[in-house]
Amino acid sequence: SGIYTASTGRNYSSRMFRLASLREYLKEKCDILLAETDTCPQNRYSTSASLLHMHFTSSILEGAKGAKHWITRLSANEPNAGKAYRAILSKNSAFYEKLCQYVEKWTAIGCRVPIPHTQNYGFVPDLLGNNLSPWTSAVLERMGIPFYFGNDGKGAVLLDNVSVDKFTDEEIFGFLHETVFLSGGAVEKLIKRGFLPYLGVSIRPWKGKNISFEFVNGHKIPAQMEYQELVVENVSVEALSYAIHTPDSSTIEKQFPAVTAFVNPLGGKTVAFCGNPDAPFRYYTAFSFLCETRKKQLIDIFGKAEGLTLYYPEDAEIYIRAGRLENGEILCAFFNLGLDVLENIPLCCKERVRKVEKLTASGERETCDFEDSNGVVIIKDTVQVLEPKILFLS
Repeated sequence: SGIYTASTGRNYSSRMFRLASLREYLKEKCDILLAETDTCPQNRYSTSASLLHMHFTSSILEGAKGAKHWITRLSANEPNAGKAYRAILSKNSAFYEKLCQYVEKWTAIGCRVPIPHTQNYGFVPDLLGNNLSPWTSAVLERMGIPFYFGNDGKGAVLLDNVSVDKFTDEEIFGFLHETVFLSGGAVEKLIKRGFLPYLGVSIRPWKGKNISFEFVNGHKIPAQMEYQELVVENVSVEALSYAIHTPDSSTIEKQFPAVTAFVNPLGGKTVAFCGNPDAPFRYYTAFSFLCETRKKQLIDIFGKAEGLTLYYPEDAEIYIRAGRLENGEILCAFFNLGLDVLENIPLCCKERVRKVEKLTASGERETCDFEDSNGVVIIKDTVQVLEPKILFLS
């Protein structure tokens, strides 16, 4: 689960996917799972102390009980290189210990990314697109929509062009009993495996007019990358947005559904996208998904799947892991992946919030001031860049 010279916080959850894959593979074979919090080559030009702290914290949420902290340069006599690492780890040692105790007793909530049996840790680029688990690393980790990696639990299931190949037909049928999100490539592959009656749509290369935008709830956003034509095959299919052609500034011509929803014969909901969320982070390509309009669409779908207990409603780059503790409290791990300091923490929560606490560096709980503004809980606490906040909502 090493990070190794990450240039930004983006695609951060790819590392956690690797750790979750190891956890799943080793859960019957080892007693203690350790994170790989290597700051190679062990100075802050490579990895900041803040990133080390965030990495260890998020690794604990994936089941790590400790870490191999390689924070000292061995090939050069540069003793100052590890000072900041030692300071932040010692400052938060009780925080880590206490968090381990909470994670032993929580049940993860949010969208679910199933872990394939064939392990791929991201070291073989030819077997991947741009990201490991692109629904999370290219989309959800930036939106503050909670998700988790696991083969047990509830929540909308997310399958992409690559991961769909890693699951058996029996497992796919299991996913289809719930809400399942499919990229265009996943739709195409499942049709070849005989799942058309459970998708509501077929897919084929688009040979019509140039697609200018996608039209979502009256708003134009960039077209999905690698879009194909979704063809409705069942009258019960609902089109949630359309690929459009705009010959001029005032004319909108719908060409085909870009996102569809279908209550399938197993009682689950199949949500099909015409394109690929695995978009490189460049102008235009990534921003069919990374925009306010798409976020509202996703929140609406996830909310109807009854898997969205809370989410971050604004546009900073926020990664959330959340879970339910045995006493009914919600533990919300809130990570600021962007470059803006947040003056407060707004959260939309499906349940009424009466009390908010945070876990301090000393491992104690501290009460946070908050206010409820039109259904948004605004927690009065600053979040620094790459700072993890562990919150308790009750």
